[in-house]
Amino acid sequence: MLFINYGLENVYRSEYWFTLSSIPSNATITSAKLQYTLTDWSVTNYFAVCKLSQYYAFQQLWDAIGSSPLLFSYLSYNGGETSSTQGLIDAVNAARGNGTLYLGTASQDENNSNSYAKVNLILMVTLPHPKFQLLLKTTLSMELLK
Repeated sequence: MLFINYGLENVYRSEYWFTLSSIPSNATITSAKLQYTLTDWSVTNYFAVCKLSQYYAFQQLWDAIGSSPLLFSYLSYNGGETSSTQGLIDAVNAARGNGTLYLGTASQDENNSNSYAKVNLILMVTLPHPKFQLLLKTTLSMELLK
């Protein structure tokens, strides 16, 4: 299991990036999900996660989040973990070529977002072996985007 951590960012509209270089090139991703915690559970709100194609400056980020493919919606501010989806597995696989997965978040009520989110990308991968498959378990360091 690979844990790829990211620091705190305001959920209002934010960008997260995950360095994928520690995933061996011959690994097969069998599961991908997001684990998230938020700083203000008193907010009764939801947020969405989309796949971004690159790093964006602020105004471009705002526009990119609004027009990017949606991966998850109605994630609770109470924190939690998404199910593994083929959409997230595909997003990780597509990002392996350049080594970085970019995700954007947007509060689904942008007038009510004073919370910060910490997001972890959890991957289950298998490695080929002539007689058996290995399940890789490791923790990757956090990348903070300013």
